[in-house]
Amino acid sequence: MTVTSTMQEEAGLDEGACATAPVAPRIERCGSTQLLLKCDEPAVIAVEVTGLPEPDVHWHVAGRRVRKTERYRAAATGRRHTLTVLRVTDELEKGVWVMASNAAGEDSCLITVRTYKGRTGTNSFA
Repeated sequence: MTVTSTMQEEAGLDEGACATAPVAPRIERCGSTQLLLKCDEPAVIAVEVTGLPEPDVHWHVAGRRVRKTERYRAAATGRRHTLTVLRVTDELEKGVWVMASNAAGEDSCLITVRTYKGRTGTNSFA
């Protein structure tokens, strides 16, 4: 497999597509765009991002860009981008956005989060 075909495959392109033509990013949510997460527990939110050149991906929580802190860790392996929340709080209910951009355009995805305390079988939403 050539470097060009590897780049095409990673960008989600067909074999015959021209690898030098930019392709706008596309975000695919890995699972539902609505999550129910338990407070004070860790959680991982994942998306797959395609595009050429490789898009820059940024996460935002409650309107603020996520930086590596004691609460959040953003990582990428190939097309899969994850936001690890080390301790879930109700701040996530204000909105989790993932944004991807490259020379060809941009895409974004809102992930709606509801949090709860205690057991899921009770009405103990935060």
